[in-house]
Amino acid sequence: MQQRYDEGVGHMQFVADLYEYQASEGRYFLHEHPWAATSWHLQCMQKVLGMPGVVEIRVDQCAYGQMSRDERGVGLALKPTRFATNAPLLARILEKRCSNHMGQLPLHRHVHLMCGRASAAAIYPPAMCEAIVEGILNQKTADKTGKTPVAEVSLCNLSRADYERMREDTERTHEETGANR
Repeated sequence: MQQRYDEGVGHMQFVADLYEYQASEGRYFLHEHPWAATSWHLQCMQKVLGMPGVVEIRVDQCAYGQMSRDERGVGLALKPTRFATNAPLLARILEKRCSNHMGQLPLHRHVHLMCGRASAAAIYPPAMCEAIVEGILNQKTADKTGKTPVAEVSLCNLSRADYERMREDTERTHEETGANR
């Protein structure tokens, strides 16, 4: 088990080094991991998150149509995911929360990604892929025209109500593993 952990940490250090190099060369990166993954707390990832221009966003994949199946049938899967990027226009387009958490009606149920259901949700929903491509294209266009807006898309820009909902989310049982966040 320790060997697998060490390999995972080594991989995270490798990608963190790549992100640092990409940013130093004026290029963009996009990093994704589950919202509650412990990898976000690794020193190498904290360093990435602290780099100038890097923002982190939350994406609830149900907002992009992520589906799974349980004993009640097919339904949306929340699958909270954190992204870090130095492409502000990509972050702006990609960031999307579950309508249940935003107080919008009608409410929908979530299929809990437990008992082997997480593997079925390992593929990004097509709408999320389209948002990533759109964000990259917008960022490239803005870079070419020199009209890149100053954008802070980060958790600190949430309204107080959204921040409180997110804090409450972190106290709930993690839908994928059943462990506390």
